[in-house]
Amino acid sequence: MQRIHGTINTRKIRIRSKVRFIIFLTFLLLSAFALYLSLYKPTKAQSSNQIEYHQVYIEEGDTLWQLAREYVPERMDIRKFIEIVKKQNSLPSGDVRPGQIIQFPKY
Repeated sequence: MQRIHGTINTRKIRIRSKVRFIIFLTFLLLSAFALYLSLYKPTKAQSSNQIEYHQVYIEEGDTLWQLAREYVPERMDIRKFIEIVKKQNSLPSGDVRPGQIIQFPKY
């Protein structure tokens, strides 16, 4: 702003082309969004869609319950954990046979 003889000269900004203005705003918003995504680092809870697994070779005398006790998270009900293991390994029941490889999720 310029002062001319004690008064403030205020210039109004006039949009000459609404289409150009909308394109400019869209570009500006997309650039800001791209910058945000490039700087954004997901936390462990947000990136938990990739689960790691323990692979266990079943030996004679092993049971699913016995093995689940070793790998169940502290605050999880073992019955729920066994259901997850059965679903992950496509087991119709809790029976396992020697030679099978069972995957237990790591939490």
